[in-house]
Amino acid sequence: MYQSYKQNDYVFFSVICHHPSGGSLSAADSAPWFRVEEMNGLSPTQVLTGNMSANGMMVGRYDGYFYTSGSMFNEDSHYQVWVSGRVAGVADVLPVKSFLIKNAPDVNVTKVSGNFVNGNDFGGNLYYANIKFNKDVINSRDEYTVNWFRNNQPLASSNITNPAMTVYKTDSATTLFANQRLSFVSTVLGVTRHNETSSLTASGEAYLVVASSTIDGSSRRWEQLVGIDSL
Repeated sequence: MYQSYKQNDYVFFSVICHHPSGGSLSAADSAPWFRVEEMNGLSPTQVLTGNMSANGMMVGRYDGYFYTSGSMFNEDSHYQVWVSGRVAGVADVLPVKSFLIKNAPDVNVTKVSGNFVNGNDFGGNLYYANIKFNKDVINSRDEYTVNWFRNNQPLASSNITNPAMTVYKTDSATTLFANQRLSFVSTVLGVTRHNETSSLTASGEAYLVVASSTIDGSSRRWEQLVGIDSL
């Protein structure tokens, strides 16, 4: 994957020279030379050239840099840096860096100003529900519990009106029960619940639960498959 740089930015790069006999770190016969090319298919174009400088902290290391002037480098164009050097009379040429000029790079953002992003950082709100199904054999009933979310925040009862649920049989597309109103478990929590005692699910079958509520002035809908294995 190409690294991205903006126009009017600095690009830095380094090379390490090795002795052709034995491979030990070695100073070059003279400072290596670099060439920057714009990659235009089979006909690359030279953009600029320059000499690299010896790095006093490491034998055989040479550093180079250049400036991506907007008059020389074009946005959305690909570039390659070549370095040529000679050690103990033996010359070599190799590519050391490839990059793309992109003034607005494509990135996957996980933080904004040091803080992790969440649904609240985007234009439209996202609404979804957590649906929990329990088969209560002791009390001979199916228990459905739903709580709604706006982005990453659970909603309180004051944010939700007309909570309802329809359960479909997935083997026939008929309803087990339809538009059943749900009850709030408290005035503080947004959790809604329904205990079904007549139209019970069968073990070994899958059912589609469709929860709906009016939130922020619009009808919201969420679906989830439920069921228990037949043991």
